[in-house]
Amino acid sequence: MNKEALGVAWYRFRATLHRRWGGYLTVVLLIGLVGGVAMGAVGAARRTQSAFPIALAATDASDLDVQIGTVGGYSLNVVSAAEQRAH
Repeated sequence: MNKEALGVAWYRFRATLHRRWGGYLTVVLLIGLVGGVAMGAVGAARRTQSAFPIALAATDASDLDVQIGTVGGYSLNVVSAAEQRAH
């Protein structure tokens, strides 16, 4: 952008500011609102991510993961055999 074009843009902005200040204010407020919501969402996501290991340790949860069916290489026979040994 050259200096002449910047001067014309600045002149137009100053000349029409009194008629368009409501529109400019609306744009600024919308950008601020969307930015605030985005920052809040990022903060909430970070808080949730950091809280999971603490909640997992507090509940003394098992680290066993059972997948029924053939997903992950387990067959129903292996699962039923493990169930019979548990009882």
